[in-house]
Amino acid sequence: MGPTGPQGPTGATGAAGATGATGSAGADGNDGADGATGATGATGATGPSSGATLVTGTPSSTVSGLSVGGVSGTSTASCASGKVILGGGARTTTTGTAVGGLVHSYPSSTTEWSAQAAVVLAGTGDIGVTAYALCSP
Repeated sequence: MGPTGPQGPTGATGAAGATGATGSAGADGNDGADGATGATGATGATGPSSGATLVTGTPSSTVSGLSVGGVSGTSTASCASGKVILGGGARTTTTGTAVGGLVHSYPSSTTEWSAQAAVVLAGTGDIGVTAYALCSP
């Protein structure tokens, strides 16, 4: 063999190779620092003034000796002038062995709460009912 000849010219660029396989996901990074505290919000509107009052209605009772289903008179609790009903309720009472239950308890207007009781177990004594109203300006 004879001596090595001079280097030849550079060859043309070859075609691009196929895309390689996707690598595995890296580890999660650390949590970032907390952000700064936001500005204080505006003060809310002033709520309604206090001044709600509980009004007790005039008690009403049944006549002694009523049979089961007999109904008392109506007890009504009325708000003072300039006040309206926020809510209400009623309470039944007995003076003997008879048992009463509340039949009606409702706002009879925007300023009054009314209630009635009925005899649910006949016995001695009277069944009474008293209405209550929570009134506010």
